[in-house]
Amino acid sequence: MMKTFISSCWTKLANRYSLPNVVYPSIPILWFGDMKAYEKSELKIVTVGLNPSCWEFKDNKNAPYDITLRFPKATQLCNYQTLTAKDVSAYSDAMNDYFKHRPYSKWFKHNERVLNELCASYNVQAPYKLISENKNDILKHTAIHVDIYAPLATDPVWGGMKKRERSVLCSACSGMFDDLMKILNPDIIIIAVNQTEIAKHFVNAKGNKCTRHNADFDSTNSPHDYLRGFNLDNGKKLIWGTNSNGQPFSSVKQLTTRMTSLKQQLNIP
Repeated sequence: MMKTFISSCWTKLANRYSLPNVVYPSIPILWFGDMKAYEKSELKIVTVGLNPSCWEFKDNKNAPYDITLRFPKATQLCNYQTLTAKDVSAYSDAMNDYFKHRPYSKWFKHNERVLNELCASYNVQAPYKLISENKNDILKHTAIHVDIYAPLATDPVWGGMKKRERSVLCSACSGMFDDLMKILNPDIIIIAVNQTEIAKHFVNAKGNKCTRHNADFDSTNSPHDYLRGFNLDNGKKLIWGTNSNGQPFSSVKQLTTRMTSLKQQLNIP
């Protein structure tokens, strides 16, 4: 199923690099992280963003875009209109190696804080930092990251684009996020975006939009420091937290204490 999904998405996006703000040269990033390890994890955890940024393909403002920076195994795929079975395998390897090669840790390290509290990491062999107060915790679940709107990196990031530009890109990527989430079937979804996005894409087990007004768990210290949890359908859980200046969960204080309460409230092991 995943191989078919990769091929289909690649074909749909092959001629979309001329769209405004889309990074080129680049490749679609359908997920970040070790899919094989994720599939073997007892607890399946997915972190979610809006779309990849230009920093996936350059290290500084004046540098040219470079696929080899973080996806060296997929360099040869640039400009391919379709993928062979061998190409799909090379692409999967490139995505799976993301956190083992040269991840954009300046952004992902913030999600890693929350993952660690769930005994999870993007890379359990070499996590950014185990911050849990419980020194006996063992990182055993491998998480991956996906994006809601487009697997194509943009410059500027999603929030900096004009509404019309975002609409065109959304049309090109319609249905991809929903299809991918069906394949991944996560137990826990971790996300830090604005309330409008949460209400637009997620509903709780009762069928109501996920908002701050109907959270099953709500730990709020200030408008800029909150952690909320929702029970979704089929036993899935949603963890929603502060996003400050584009950095997920970066301003959440006393994270271990608050995550402990959230896990108890939502019955997360």
